Amino acid sequence: MGEQTSNQKQHSDAATISAAADVLTGASRKKGLARLWPFFGPAFIASIAYVDPGNFATNIQGGAQFALRLEDRPGLIKEVVDLLRARGARFVSLLSSYATSQEGYRDVYIRVKNLPPEALDAAQEELASRFELLYVIGEV
Repeated sequence: MGEQTSNQKQHSDAATISAAADVLTGASRKKGLARLWPFFGPAFIASIAYVDPGNFATNIQGGAQFALRLEDRPGLIKEVVDLLRARGARFVSLLSSYATSQEGYRDVYIRVKNLPPEALDAAQEELASRFELLYVIGEV
């Protein structure tokens, strides 16, 4: 594949900008996915590299899981997050649900990685002393 000359690159850029403008103003006759092509660029390619399937699967697997029932008041989830973060936890996911909890409470499910066994035990003890701890599952 040959190198683009400066003129070819400028023409290519102008064509992309024109196609994007047509889509945004409604002048484009293209349908479906073809309407999106002008908006894909280097940032899109970088995002694919960042969330490639191998990395994604590795990042969401494993880790320790905590389930808590917390009073529904501002800042309480942050207290839990700060407690775990202070022990070196890296957060994978956090889910909050009102579906199974009592009025005025919410159930919070947290998955973390990089929490050594001794830090996991200490976090479990402190969480149980300050909040209603539903369950903890160690590294899976």
